[in-house]
Amino acid sequence: MTNVPTYDPLLAFGSAGALMAVHLLAAKWAPPAHFGRAAESCAGGVAVAYVFAHLLPMLAHLGRSEDYYSLEILFGGALAGTCLYLAVDRLEDGAKASRAWLSFAARITAFAAYNLVLGIFLTTNPPATLVAHFVVLVALSMHFVVVDRHLRSCHTHAYDRLGRWVVAPSILVGAIIGSLQVFPFWLHEFFFALLAGGMILNVLRQEIPQTGNGQLLPFTAGAALFGALFVFSSMSY
Repeated sequence: MTNVPTYDPLLAFGSAGALMAVHLLAAKWAPPAHFGRAAESCAGGVAVAYVFAHLLPMLAHLGRSEDYYSLEILFGGALAGTCLYLAVDRLEDGAKASRAWLSFAARITAFAAYNLVLGIFLTTNPPATLVAHFVVLVALSMHFVVVDRHLRSCHTHAYDRLGRWVVAPSILVGAIIGSLQVFPFWLHEFFFALLAGGMILNVLRQEIPQTGNGQLLPFTAGAALFGALFVFSSMSY
């Protein structure tokens, strides 16, 4: 396989721009009703594969290869990310109509930070091969479509007017920050741990098919296919 350089600006910024476009154009994608549930279930399976076959192994790899943190500290950061995004979800669930703006602001801020860290990660810890980079880009695009649809369902008008214009560019801003090396590498690692924890929660709460809504076969197919792709494409790690 062809190795990706430590920092390839064209690849990093091209990927960030593509993911930003996914957020901005997700509303235009409206599959037929009979196909929509299967597509979302498949995307959920892909996101689960991304977490368990790419993010968590990458976190363990960073913990073993660097001196800044032990594995326990990095996975503690992932736990903190999970708790942080759970708090945002609970704020949404418990918000009264008169305080809807607060839940909207909290959710948009959380997902803007989520995308910001992903953008930093694209430039500081790119996948090891071009194949792996492509697989990650496809998986994240599918995940972003589901996230965008979820945010729009919670805050339809506010998200279309303002929210998506904050969330979508955040990934490009993160790529710029990562390329400028504003933060030391050890802080990038901890940001990544927070991202991993937050994505675990988002996947488990939003994307795993629920009884009566999701479809098991497309979910399992997406998880199995992309799980195999992540394992295959990461062989050079």
